[in-house]
Amino acid sequence: MLNIVPLYRFPLTRGHLRLLHGNVHLSTLGRFRQKRPPPVDESPRIANRNLRWELHSCTRRLELYQDPNDRSRLDRLVKHVIAQAATFDAKTTSLCVNALSRSAGRSVVSYEDLWTALARSAAAYAVQRVNDEEMGFAFNSRELSLCVGGFSKVQTVLEKRELWKALSDAAVVLQREMNSQDVAACINGFSKVAFLRCKYALWEALAEATLSLLDAMSSRGLATCVNGFSKVEFLLDDEGLWVPLGGKVAAVRRRMNSQDLANCVNGLSKAGPLMERRGIWDKLGEATALAAQEMGTLGVAMCVNGFSKIPSSLADKSLWAALSGAAISEVRNLSPQEVAICANGFSKVSLLQDNHPLWIALKEAAVAAIERMTPHQITNCVNGFSKIPILAEDFLLWECLGKACVSVLRLMQPHGVANCVNGFSKIKLLLPVENLWVALARAASFLLNKMSAQNVASCVNGFSKVSCVLNDMVLWRELGIASTYVVSEMNRQHLANSVNGFSKCELIFCEVELWETLGSAVVPMAAGMNSQDISNCVNGFSKVEALLGNEALWNELGKRSVSLLYAPEAQHVASCVNGFSKIVFLLENCTLWESLSRASASLVGQMSAQQVSNCVNGFSKVDILFGDTALWEAFGRAAVSMVPQMDPQGVANCVNGFSKVDLTLHCEDLWSVLENAVLSLSNKMSPQHVANSASGFAKVSRLHGSLTLWEALGKACHSLLNRMEPQHVVSCVMAFSRVPVLCGERALWEALGR
Repeated sequence: MLNIVPLYRFPLTRGHLRLLHGNVHLSTLGRFRQKRPPPVDESPRIANRNLRWELHSCTRRLELYQDPNDRSRLDRLVKHVIAQAATFDAKTTSLCVNALSRSAGRSVVSYEDLWTALARSAAAYAVQRVNDEEMGFAFNSRELSLCVGGFSKVQTVLEKRELWKALSDAAVVLQREMNSQDVAACINGFSKVAFLRCKYALWEALAEATLSLLDAMSSRGLATCVNGFSKVEFLLDDEGLWVPLGGKVAAVRRRMNSQDLANCVNGLSKAGPLMERRGIWDKLGEATALAAQEMGTLGVAMCVNGFSKIPSSLADKSLWAALSGAAISEVRNLSPQEVAICANGFSKVSLLQDNHPLWIALKEAAVAAIERMTPHQITNCVNGFSKIPILAEDFLLWECLGKACVSVLRLMQPHGVANCVNGFSKIKLLLPVENLWVALARAASFLLNKMSAQNVASCVNGFSKVSCVLNDMVLWRELGIASTYVVSEMNRQHLANSVNGFSKCELIFCEVELWETLGSAVVPMAAGMNSQDISNCVNGFSKVEALLGNEALWNELGKRSVSLLYAPEAQHVASCVNGFSKIVFLLENCTLWESLSRASASLVGQMSAQQVSNCVNGFSKVDILFGDTALWEAFGRAAVSMVPQMDPQGVANCVNGFSKVDLTLHCEDLWSVLENAVLSLSNKMSPQHVANSASGFAKVSRLHGSLTLWEALGKACHSLLNRMEPQHVVSCVMAFSRVPVLCGERALWEALGR
């Protein structure tokens, strides 16, 4: 009688499993010994089933144990596959591709003949499915998904266009037969093939299949679909796809592991329709905050990158505290790519701007990894660290980033060069480093014709802050031509930044066509600009003589400025006062100037020294404001405290401005402060500053007897005569002629006469 031993009394071996599946003859029932299939090279008629089993076993053992015997065994199997691939059926082909792709990165991927043979066999079965031929021998949905998933792991196969065309066509035919696992595998595989990302029929079919199977998908499959779809640009605005996907992810967020959650956050953040879906992002933020410490470095980096793009998530304190804490604890394990992603992402979060431990840790990690960074990663570091005030004076960091940038400039993409120009221009330590800026200027000139509107605007704005390139006429002409071509693609901010940037380069003022193009572009956009954009436009256009009479432009800017004064900002008001005061036909616009005077009088206590001097200089040109006692008293008091902080131009503007207003001529404290300021700065003044100061003080009768003041102005004028314009000389002569104490200065008058 046969003695049956219960299976739970001892571990199951492979022999038991083969018995249960019917692979062992009943005569071996008492022995439970596994019969190995004969070696591949000893039996040319080996069954496909045994070949699949051998491949599966060998690749699994290699993954687990790295045994050299298994490697040589795998090499023999590979040679057999190369020889017999043309005879394989669809199932064997797909399983071979799946098994061998697990060895990607090992010796198997070097077998070009292997992947060529398998690709040829797979393409044939895919074409049969598309042509509806021999349906029993063509790929089914499972076999197709195994091939797509396997081939996508082998870099050399990703360029085989005929294979991927056949596989993608078959996927379109089979999409209704796929289960959720097959759909996820196809989305993941096809998303890695660059030329397939614009194949509308394929992605529409996969999107339809995904939505129909959404309820049946596992959390891993869902994360795979989100990650794959996020790489297909034309799908990123498809609300019908992303809203259900986002809702499903939010619903199953608690069942996801940390890596799947990070993949979903990173993928969903690229979808336009989800940007404003605060409910979804609040749920994902809550789940991420709880799982941040378990995510590992890559997961943290992906979440930082994703949440930093979502406006509603930037104020989530618990989320960013968890992510920053995880980044600090894992900072030594961050790869160069992860350091760059974290630097760029965290820099967008205002809550973390003053987080010293975070930025010190990231800075040290970046400096240590800088030599291993790609050009794109260097660009991300420059862009991120340049926004952090506590790092602006870190010489070691910026020296390393500057050298690294110069060394890889030839490899950088256009947007990378533009971001480096914009980022480095914010760091005062680097503005005098001529070799850095010459290299950036050369790289930008070479790539300008490939830059987007945003990139061109970034270059104009960045280079305008660097004195050593402001005299590069070739660079600025090329920037002007590039801006003319892309001006129609610029948004309000890019346009305003370009206007402000070009206005700092005097070499470009004569390019009338450029300025007229910029002016025409601003007119329809002015109504939607914010205060910073309007300030930049007013400040920039007011320096260009060719546009001072453009009534359409200035009327639009004036209307928008008035509408923004319900919540005025000091910088906006000061820029508008200074700019509009140069436009003659606006000086009689009572609505504009009354609005500006009220706003500036209420903000004068918040203004910087330069803003006070700009307002005094601007308001002094507006006759209708000369009787505004409240306005001039407010600025008089502000000037008394601010003048000692002003530069020569600011002091000269105040002297010239206050001297035109009768209400201020008898303010002794004000003029005493101005007199002392001019005495201390007289040796630093330009010819224009001296002329303006002399002209202003000459109108204040109580100062005509101040020998010290006039001697200082006389000496300054005498030393600068060779550089003075005719109008400056005339101003000095008229001013000095009203001052009795200078009548005996023979040398001065002879010099002025000559």
